Amino acid sequence: MTIEPVSLFLRADGRLGRTPFWIGVAALVLSGAVLSFVPVISGAAGLVMLWPWYCLLAKRLHDTGRSGRLAAVALVPMALGAALALLTTLALAGGPLTALLLPVLGLSGMVVVLASIFALAFVIWLGLATGEASANRWGAVSTNAAAPGAASPAPRFIQVAGPPRARGVVSGPPVGRGA
Repeated sequence: MTIEPVSLFLRADGRLGRTPFWIGVAALVLSGAVLSFVPVISGAAGLVMLWPWYCLLAKRLHDTGRSGRLAAVALVPMALGAALALLTTLALAGGPLTALLLPVLGLSGMVVVLASIFALAFVIWLGLATGEASANRWGAVSTNAAAPGAASPAPRFIQVAGPPRARGVVSGPPVGRGA
C-alpha cells in the first residue's frame, strides 16, 4: 500500500480506506502540533490546514457512500479553533485590538472547546465506519477494503501459529489407568 501525500492531502476526489485515513489523521495532527509551537504562524497554519483536512474527510466520506459536504460537520469547529488561535495571537501581540479582542476570546473559547469535542467524535466515527464493499459514484473500492463477501483476516496479534489440533485428541500420557 503506497500513500501519495499530494493526492491524500490536496485532492478531494476518490475514496479512502480506514488505514490511509488514520495515517493521514496522524500526519495532520502531528504537523498541527508542531506548528502550534510557533505562535506567529499557528493561527494562520490552522486555517491553511483546513483544506488537507477537508480532502481527507471527504475521501473517507466517499468511501462510506456519503457526500464530502458532510465534512463541514468537523471543519466548522476546526475553522473556529484556527480563527480563535489567530485572534489570540493578535490579542497577545498588543496594540489597539487587545482591548477589543480579550473579552470575545473568553466566551468564544468555551464554544470552540465544545465544538472541537464534537469534531473529534466525528473524526473517530468516520475512521471506524466501514466503507462500501462495492464501487460507488466516487470510485472503485479502496485498496485496503475487503472484497465483497470475503471474511476479513484476523489481526496478526490474534492469529496462532502452528498446526490445528484435532478434536478429541489428548496429548500426554494416559490418565487414570493402572500400571
